Amino acid sequence: MKMTKLVSFIPILTVAVFLANGWAGDLPVGAIARIDVGEGPINAIAYSRSTNRIAVAAANSIYIYDARTYEKQMVFTEHTDSVLAVAFSPNGKRLVSGGSDKMVRLWHADTGKLRNTREEHTAPVNTVAFSVDGKRFWSASSENDTIRSWYARDGGRWSSRVSSDTNVAFIAIACSYKGAPMARARALDSMSDWNI
Repeated sequence: MKMTKLVSFIPILTVAVFLANGWAGDLPVGAIARIDVGEGPINAIAYSRSTNRIAVAAANSIYIYDARTYEKQMVFTEHTDSVLAVAFSPNGKRLVSGGSDKMVRLWHADTGKLRNTREEHTAPVNTVAFSVDGKRFWSASSENDTIRSWYARDGGRWSSRVSSDTNVAFIAIACSYKGAPMARARALDSMSDWNI
């Protein structure tokens, strides 16, 4: 009799736990906070260790949050289509973004002021990365063969260098701690590393 009561109680307990954890909106295991941007989809996230801020690319805007309080600090809205990539400079003072509008934008991360815009890609810009010293950054397109290396100078002057491979669609860029830029490229059936 006691075993029958226990067996019938287990499904009720399971449903109660699911309701409490699944529908009530509790955090997933290991998560420390949830930020509701209110606009989606979220395409990219970047964290600045030096300023303890988070940049969230959602739809055609970039939302900047304080990583301690999770409060929204500002919104960058100059992209005209989905923002696909964001990256902070190492000192957290600049932010570079790329999007479906084929634009690369450089922002002053403390004020939200747009420093420069370039439209030299011919396809959506899906990845960006800063060099370790913050003097250069890279942008790459997802649907063509171009990766651009940018030198951002004060006063808004940019210069760029282009590398390409006619069979490669770039999906990610990263820099080593020694400062050597690395690009991971994807062909239809393989992955490869590039030094640029």
